[in-house]
Amino acid sequence: MVFADLYRRDGLVKLDQAFLDFLGAGDPVLRVRLDQARANPESLDRKAEAALLIEVAPWMEDFIGALFGIEKEIAELAARHHQLAPLYSCKRQFVQRRAMNKVSEADTVAADGFALEAKLAAEFKAPFSALVFATKVTEWLQDEDANEERLRDALL
Repeated sequence: MVFADLYRRDGLVKLDQAFLDFLGAGDPVLRVRLDQARANPESLDRKAEAALLIEVAPWMEDFIGALFGIEKEIAELAARHHQLAPLYSCKRQFVQRRAMNKVSEADTVAADGFALEAKLAAEFKAPFSALVFATKVTEWLQDEDANEERLRDALL
């Protein structure tokens, strides 16, 4: 493949076939499912189509990495994303679903943010950071009864 292939139909067909071969070598069953979906797109409802695309996506990412020789860079980005996963989970599970519904604006204004940060940092046994906060809150949520006071502080 050369870059100019991306601008020609026959080059795109060749690229598509290279991806299908890559997918077939790694997951032959998924390759068959993708071929079937392509041959009969009406056979999938929107939910099934989305599920298939989600299954194919990591293979496409790996293929693109191999195609452009950037596998190492993709792996590094994935590792960084994995390290930050607690932030996204905590934001979704704790901040958006609990804090926004259980904490009033008055409670937020009345809270001493500096004292609360110091208390949480002591509880964390580490300097306060968003990542440490998210990681600890996620741990505390595993046993809410035992961590009720900690979670109440974290809500503010």
